[in-house]
Amino acid sequence: MKNTVAVLALSSFFIFSACKKSDNKMITDKKEITKPEKFIIDSVKVNDSLKINNFLQVKYSSKILVFPTIKDKKLLDSIYFGDKNIQDFSQNGIQALLEKNKNEYFNTIKKDSKDWIADLTHPENWYSDAGMNVKSNINDYLHIEYIWGFL
Repeated sequence: MKNTVAVLALSSFFIFSACKKSDNKMITDKKEITKPEKFIIDSVKVNDSLKINNFLQVKYSSKILVFPTIKDKKLLDSIYFGDKNIQDFSQNGIQALLEKNKNEYFNTIKKDSKDWIADLTHPENWYSDAGMNVKSNINDYLHIEYIWGFL
């Protein structure tokens, strides 16, 4: 009798546990899929000339690329490695930097030429040219060409 009661109890336990309905709700994480920000490349260019006297004309030209979508300061510092004092990497900041560099170049030539400018016997054109160009931008690898020329 004890065996019959044990078997019935065990059987009813299995029957009720097998019939137990479980509430398995599917939990879904809704993640918004955002498109990566479009990589933008712009540039700022300054061209100017200054006639020091009848025999010396100085020309300044500079073109620097601007990357408004890059926010990493270390990366921007490595891109603009030629000018360590740059703090503002925006288009207006780069424009101000180019104007400052142009004025410093012209002022240096004016100041330094006082000693030897009277020795010039024929007209001369001096120039300072600097630039940045994108050589390639493939598979998130950006190859920048830097150009400097002074005469």
